[in-house]
Formats: sequence, structure tokens, C-alpha cells
Amino acid sequence: MELWEYSKITTETSISYRGRYLDEAVTVEMVMDDLLLVSLALKKEDQMWLHRVFFGRFAFGTKAQAIGTLSQPHDSLPPRIPADQLLLEDLQGVVAHRNRFAHDIYNQGSSPTPPETIRFCSFESGENKYHTVSAADFDELLAMAVSVRERLRGLLGTVMQERGAGPIGRGKFPTKER
Repeated sequence: MELWEYSKITTETSISYRGRYLDEAVTVEMVMDDLLLVSLALKKEDQMWLHRVFFGRFAFGTKAQAIGTLSQPHDSLPPRIPADQLLLEDLQGVVAHRNRFAHDIYNQGSSPTPPETIRFCSFESGENKYHTVSAADFDELLAMAVSVRERLRGLLGTVMQERGAGPIGRGKFPTKER
């Protein structure tokens, strides 16, 4: 394969992986927003206020941390969200990979990888760190993000039922056909 062909294929692969993963991460974040809204406020007006004033300013990782915090008891207060340690760990993985796909630099490097594998470069602790994502890795990462989204939706349903919450006050939740 000519270098220009290889470069074109790996660049297109990078664009595809990034776009598909970030698209899924957006749906995870929307469910996180809904879970936080229902956990913090029952009235639709209060939920709309929280969403407009705060949630647009919170980073993806901050929202994941807030879900973790709300799943722990504080002083004599019970948790607002049922604890699911495995879900919280998987959610942190989605946050880390979302940040990699969003912020790391695509890097072909001097030693070629298979065309369906992409390499990212980030600057960590004073040096360049390289991370590769193969097609199999990507499929696994995407499946984990979908799983986290669906598990968060299940948790959202549980919290809504426990708290007697009605429709969520932040606008329509777009559905995503898979």
C-alpha cells in the first residue's frame, strides 16, 4: 500500500472512530443530566432552572463525579442515587475514552499501524504518550459506552419511580435509533 493510501485510510478511520464515539458519549451525557436533575429536584421548573444555570457549565467528568457523590450517603442523609460501583467505574472509563477521542492528537507515527488501527498522542507528565485503538478495541469501547448509557437509563427509571418524579424538565430527549 502506498503511503498516501495508508494515510488516507487511517485518517478516515480516525475521523470515524472519533465521531461515532463522541456521538455515543453525548447520549450518555444526556442521560447523566436527566439522572442528576431527577436526583436533585422533583419540580419541572426547578429541573429546568438547574439545567440552564448549572449543567451547561459542568464538564462531562464533573457530571460523572456528581453521580458518584450522589450515590453515597452524607452525614445522616441517604444517597440520592442507588449505588452501583461497577457502573460508576465503567462510567469513569467512558469519561476517559471520551476525553481521549475529543482531545488527543491523531498521530500516524513513523512505524505504521494496521489501517484499521489509529494512534493518539497526548502530553502527560512532561512527555508524549501514545495510545493505539484497533478496530476490536473500538468496538469494545463503543459497546461499553452503549452499555453504560442503558444502565444509566435503568437507574434513571428507578430513581424516577422512587422519587415519584414526572417528566424531566429540560426539554425533549432525542431518541437514537441503533
